[in-house]
Amino acid sequence: MEKVMWGQFSWPEFVQILPNYLVVGMTALLIYMTVFQIKAARGDANRRAAFDYFIRETNNDEFRELREKVFRVVNSNKNSGDMLKQLPNDNPDMVAVRKYLNRQEAFAAGVLNGGLCEEYSKNLIGSRFVQDWKFFEPYVCEARSISGNDNTYGYFCELARKWSKEGVS
Repeated sequence: MEKVMWGQFSWPEFVQILPNYLVVGMTALLIYMTVFQIKAARGDANRRAAFDYFIRETNNDEFRELREKVFRVVNSNKNSGDMLKQLPNDNPDMVAVRKYLNRQEAFAAGVLNGGLCEEYSKNLIGSRFVQDWKFFEPYVCEARSISGNDNTYGYFCELARKWSKEGVS
């Protein structure tokens, strides 16, 4: 075979190296497709995680009872911020309120950190979540001033404000 200089085209050499280029090209295409499928599977997993979370929470008697108790306590107080001043920390009603807010905080952290699908979560409970925040905001502000920690229920606050800006009421 005749040696070809740079810039000259040779069909025999082209035919000889074509399989190598095809293997490299197909490998790159398979890698791209695999990465794309992994990203799609992650999105599906997030949606499934959100769905599983909501099924567990809506079918969870403990959570329903906690929510009912919290809103009985809350409705008996004109201002949720005053609850801290009226009820001691070890009061069972205050323990229930903190437990409820901790669950909201954990949920918000899951959404904001990508563990739960945000769109699905927002569509399913967005308005209730934002309304809860609006009600509990004075309580959280009072808790922050007492503790000196501006991040108390920070995820709850951040997600509720974000969804409020996006039009969830």
